Amino acid sequence: MLAGKLALVTGAGSGIGRAICQAFAKEGAMVAMADVNIDGVHQVHETLKSISEGNHQPFIVDVSSSASVATLMTDIRDRYMAVPTIAVNSAGITRDTYMLKMKEEMWDEVINVNLKGTFLLNKAVSQAIVENKLSGGSIINLSSIVGKVFY
Repeated sequence: MLAGKLALVTGAGSGIGRAICQAFAKEGAMVAMADVNIDGVHQVHETLKSISEGNHQPFIVDVSSSASVATLMTDIRDRYMAVPTIAVNSAGITRDTYMLKMKEEMWDEVINVNLKGTFLLNKAVSQAIVENKLSGGSIINLSSIVGKVFY
């Protein structure tokens, strides 16, 4: 079902993002794995090479930066001569502390990665799909358990 599809996964260097990359590779997708963690994303790349012979590539991105997301999309287009039709927003951070102890800078970091980063990637992938006159795509946004836990 995913054979030959180009999938972009952010937060690919660890956790759920890593697992999604592995699952996509097993299903035959070409995986563009992106993360701010260079070592993590390269480790995932090595793992994917052992799973399938697909055309997988690691990329560095800071999802909270529009310039970094734009560079990511250009780099993917240059590498694959295509744009992703599957995107998974798995990048996310947390600052485990109570609100009364949280510094404003910590709040800003979380919002910039988890919320703004999702917006920036959704916009970039959607624009690429429209500009390339593709018939559609899938964007999957993941969230934190914090959205379900009462504090």
